[in-house]
Amino acid sequence: MARQQRKKARSHVAAAHSTAQESSSKSNDAEELLGAAAVAATFGEDDAVATEDAEVADGEESLSRGQRKRLKRRSAFMRKMGLVSRVAEEKAAAAKKQEQGVFADLEELQQSLFDADADKPSSKKGSNTLAAKKGKKKSLSGRQRQKLAVRELAQLKAVQTHSSFQGDPFAAIQKHLQNTVVQANQELLNKTNAAAAKRVGGANRMDVEA
Repeated sequence: MARQQRKKARSHVAAAHSTAQESSSKSNDAEELLGAAAVAATFGEDDAVATEDAEVADGEESLSRGQRKRLKRRSAFMRKMGLVSRVAEEKAAAAKKQEQGVFADLEELQQSLFDADADKPSSKKGSNTLAAKKGKKKSLSGRQRQKLAVRELAQLKAVQTHSSFQGDPFAAIQKHLQNTVVQANQELLNKTNAAAAKRVGGANRMDVEA
């Protein structure tokens, strides 16, 4: 007798648990459908969403009840996410326009102009290429580089074998600098002084003629 009562009590508990699960699932489905319907009524449905709903309806015939529920929940979630992202983008654009005022659309205009300039073939391409060629120093050919290397190597050997360099390398280098760098600076200074004197003489002649 006690065994039958325990068995009956377990069956009642299982039935109550199953009923609670079904009611909870139905309430969740109803809430999701109501939320999706409210969002769609507020913002409207896209063509892609309508097409997806049609495909879902066509495929529901071959699915079980649980699979259809999961598919409906997934489609409702994707619809909500798409609408939420679109609303967020619209809010961000409105806030940017309100903050920048009439200059809000200048960035897009500038970007479009840059894109147009990038797509447009440049008429000055040939002239720019020619100017670049003129500005670039003429590179040496392979034969010229070889001749230059041979000449530099011969000059280095001549310096190393020179008696003054072998006796006192530092003094030899100092003397070489005096003979080359100092002499070049002196020549440049003489040219500068001559040009200045020429300008002064021309100015004096103009004053005399006046």
